[in-house]
Amino acid sequence: MSAISGRYGQFGGRFVAEVLWGHFERVQKAFAEAHCDPAFREDRDRWMARIGHPTPLVFLDRLTTAGGGAQIWVKRDDLLDGQSYCATSAVGQALLAKHAGYRSVFCETATGDFGVALASAAHALGLESSVFMGRADYDAEPHNARILKKLGTHLHVVDTTHRGRGAAWARAMRFWAEHPECMYAASAIAAPAPYPQILDLFNALIGAELRVQLQRKGVEPDVLIAPVGSGAYASGLFSSYIQDERIKLVGVQADDGDKPVIKASKGVMYGCKTSVLQDSEGLPLYRESRAGGLVQNALGPQHAAWKERGRVKYERVSIAAATDACKLILAEAGILVSLEAGHALAHALIIAPSLAAESAIVVGIPGSGIRDLMRPGQVEEH
Repeated sequence: MSAISGRYGQFGGRFVAEVLWGHFERVQKAFAEAHCDPAFREDRDRWMARIGHPTPLVFLDRLTTAGGGAQIWVKRDDLLDGQSYCATSAVGQALLAKHAGYRSVFCETATGDFGVALASAAHALGLESSVFMGRADYDAEPHNARILKKLGTHLHVVDTTHRGRGAAWARAMRFWAEHPECMYAASAIAAPAPYPQILDLFNALIGAELRVQLQRKGVEPDVLIAPVGSGAYASGLFSSYIQDERIKLVGVQADDGDKPVIKASKGVMYGCKTSVLQDSEGLPLYRESRAGGLVQNALGPQHAAWKERGRVKYERVSIAAATDACKLILAEAGILVSLEAGHALAHALIIAPSLAAESAIVVGIPGSGIRDLMRPGQVEEH
């Protein structure tokens, strides 16, 4: 990746309206300065500890027995503030805003996890916050919608018939054009430069923790698995192993028939060149899944580059298999995980019998399953 161009090979970059160019440039300058500032790094480390880092790495003996093969370990990023890894990048971006002299931050959100995380971080840092959320997501995620209202953030519900961040992102960009005094915080790595790099910096903490934890336990991982929507969490989990070709990296997506992002083509969406789910005329196609974090029609440019060179393998898992995996880890380990995490766990259980008993699979758990339980009609199923 070129730090200057914000590209990952041929992917990435910045494709935005001219009126927004200067806003992105200001954030990029602030990011470059903060990255080199020891005081900022010290403040960042203090806040990361405050929200729950390092998160534990746990060996699941009973789930391993049920899987009938390789050891299954889980990285518990569901234990961070707000029960989601989103706290990591939200706090980081809010700190960056504070460092750069902004008084307000705003974002788009799909499941609501990132919106809750950013609004919470803004409160703690004395910043105002605004959150844009599509109507379909707002209706599907009442738990997080209620939390956002309790937090007192300015919640803007954007009319749309599809789940996913598309309409909310577009409205957030219009908001920025009208409010340059506010700083945008990206909820996903499918975003214009420098946001994929910014999220990489903060989420890399997840992978760095994992490497240290595995080394201390004397475990050499064979496979790392994470759910992938646009892929911010997976890029964080994989970050310390992307150069180690001995370790197999797997990103798991929802299987919604004929519309997987793994079969997407090159295009520009969310202000960057990446792998996009689109029709022959370049119009976006929309995905369907009860796992709201996987309803994305564009990968982050990092993943587009890894997919092209074959460094990360991308697999599909059905909602039925993901739901069964959620039930199994709850029964065998007492851990309530999100449906997104259930997709990654389901793939781990599929491949575990084919690996030796001394092999180790590490599964990233990005969030808790509480918001799935709070979704209308889902209590009995999950």
